[in-house]
Amino acid sequence: MKKMLMALGLVVLLLGCKELPGPDIVIDSDNRVVTITEPAAEAILYIGQKVVIHWNTTKGLIGDLKIDLMDGDISVQELSSQTPNTGSFNWKISNSQKTGSYRIRLTIVNSLFKGDSWLSDAFTISQLTVTFVKDETVTPTGTGAINHNFGTEKATYGDKITLLAKADESSTFTEWIVNGEHYSSESHTTIIIKETTNITAVFMIKRFPVTFETLGNGTGIMSFDITNISNGTTLTGVAYGPHNMYVSPTNGSSFEGWIVNNVLIKNTRVTITGMTNIKAWLIH
Repeated sequence: MKKMLMALGLVVLLLGCKELPGPDIVIDSDNRVVTITEPAAEAILYIGQKVVIHWNTTKGLIGDLKIDLMDGDISVQELSSQTPNTGSFNWKISNSQKTGSYRIRLTIVNSLFKGDSWLSDAFTISQLTVTFVKDETVTPTGTGAINHNFGTEKATYGDKITLLAKADESSTFTEWIVNGEHYSSESHTTIIIKETTNITAVFMIKRFPVTFETLGNGTGIMSFDITNISNGTTLTGVAYGPHNMYVSPTNGSSFEGWIVNNVLIKNTRVTITGMTNIKAWLIH
């Protein structure tokens, strides 16, 4: 009778516990808890991004794990067929991955509890974009070109993009603005893409000092922008060029030519292209 009672007790003990691989390792099936902490709920990840999947295991031991990327109830990618239960796994999101809402599923693969699984909270995989624009808000706006088409293009997380700007002869490049903030004053630079990015190239018309005055005994008016400079008047200011100058003789005077930086020019119209001293030669 004593032997029968001992045998019955052993059966009860075996029914209450399940044995995992390895010596003397037993686990109560009701005490296995796995919590996937990363990616976090509502996290936004990007195509090409390197991600670390994190999880915690408490109240017991489990075996190796299979890791799947889940779209609803469907596994769209097996990230690992078997990985040790270390609490983390490195994952690089494929460049061909479709955007959308996903979860991570962990599944036990090598113990008596094989097939038990846990899901993470939902997160989003998104496509990064880079938009290139030319600033039209500066006054006066210059002209130039960059090594990308103006507009929006797709990008992969971690892309290193080269930025190269070349101003036209009449303009100068002043800065790159990235997401509304000054990024660089160098026309040739690089940027690493880690978020949706707006890149603005800023060009301005060249500016330079100009002195205007009349020469001779005649009278007339020089026109520059909305500023009229009369006989005998000297005006020193800043011009944006190229810019056209005109002269209108008055009181029977005649225009003999412009003297620009000590060079006589007979045309009634002259174009300012740099630091300039301009005299209108008028005689009566």
